[in-house]
Amino acid sequence: MSTFTPTPETLSRRSLSSSPDPTDPLTLKRSLEAAVWEGDLDQVETILRAWTSTPSLPPPPPKDSGNVLSSAAMCGHVSIVRLLLDHGAPITSAAADMTTRNDNPNPLAVFKTFLQHGWSPQTSACKDGTLTMCLTMSHPDSESLLQWFLDNGAPPNGLPSAPGSPIRWAVMIASNPAIPSLLISRGATLKHTSALHSAAYRRDDDASIAMMGCLLKAGIDINELEYEGWDKLPRDAYCQDWGTALHTAAKEGSVPKARFLVENGADLGKKSGWGYTARDRAQLSKKEDVKRYLEVVMRDRGMEFTDLEIKEEGSEDED
Repeated sequence: MSTFTPTPETLSRRSLSSSPDPTDPLTLKRSLEAAVWEGDLDQVETILRAWTSTPSLPPPPPKDSGNVLSSAAMCGHVSIVRLLLDHGAPITSAAADMTTRNDNPNPLAVFKTFLQHGWSPQTSACKDGTLTMCLTMSHPDSESLLQWFLDNGAPPNGLPSAPGSPIRWAVMIASNPAIPSLLISRGATLKHTSALHSAAYRRDDDASIAMMGCLLKAGIDINELEYEGWDKLPRDAYCQDWGTALHTAAKEGSVPKARFLVENGADLGKKSGWGYTARDRAQLSKKEDVKRYLEVVMRDRGMEFTDLEIKEEGSEDED
């Protein structure tokens, strides 16, 4: 049976009978999905009662009841979530993930209901190991959600199998520095997290600088190389040149980010894994504004530099 993906159009109650045929599992399933989507608790109770009181009908398959629970959780229908759980719906990783949607008006109430039914915020994670806690960090109520997860045992440094630590998620997607600050206050480590690089990658200069400022205030090493100290690298990191956060700012072409890092102690002479300075990285990335800015600072500090000889793609040496 295919996975159900709810939309207001496909779940219009006007196309469904208000009294679903209690002998037809498919009709009951579709009616239940529609009632859940619209938040009709009475109708959900009626359908579940019809389903469970008919001896000839098998119980809803776990996959189907899990999908319906995900829809209820995503919409913030707390009473329906509780009712479905009382009827045996499994709390899947998908249900937890869907609860974190930014348009969910009641994510915390849903998570509390999950907790009452045996779900653990300490280990709840996506298939790739990313903690559900991390996915809450862009929600309008992110601060209260994060506080609740931490209070209920979610590890501030994430799981060993996770592809990125919570502090990296925070500086990448949170709307303000209060989120990484909360993690740090609860024991999140900064060394060998590449969090400063993640903050430098944010497109919005003001948001990026605010996050970098939070990390620097907490004592992160401004000159640490990306992925330094990592036991396992992301799949796309093996063919990249790892540099400092200043290299990242140079590659991104952001003068404000580069200036902020330089003014806070970034080493202009620090070389990347492939032997390039941040100024070299700006040249290789064809970011002329950053390149000129870094050259001015280097001249003022008496630092030497030379243009790299870059062979244009498709050109050939002449005999």
